[in-house]
Amino acid sequence: MTPSTWIRKLSLPHPVLILLGILFAAGLMSHFIQAGAFEREIIDGKSTVIAGTYKVLPQQPLGIMDIFLSIPQGFKTASDIIFIIFASG
Repeated sequence: MTPSTWIRKLSLPHPVLILLGILFAAGLMSHFIQAGAFEREIIDGKSTVIAGTYKVLPQQPLGIMDIFLSIPQGFKTASDIIFIIFASG
């Protein structure tokens, strides 16, 4: 097998499959990675983190339906930006 034939046989999966894989990986990681947050304060109109105030929050892992519902919720949240991109052509 020549190198050019070998390169032609390599193919990437469809971009939608890659995005779904990332989505499911993020949903799976929500079961293992602990949730947490820092306390914040506003300085000069910007929210900044206060050092040493990290607290672990109760874990809320995503279910299968949460993973699928995140796509339309993301579109709803980003609808203003999506409209501007489509309108600008």
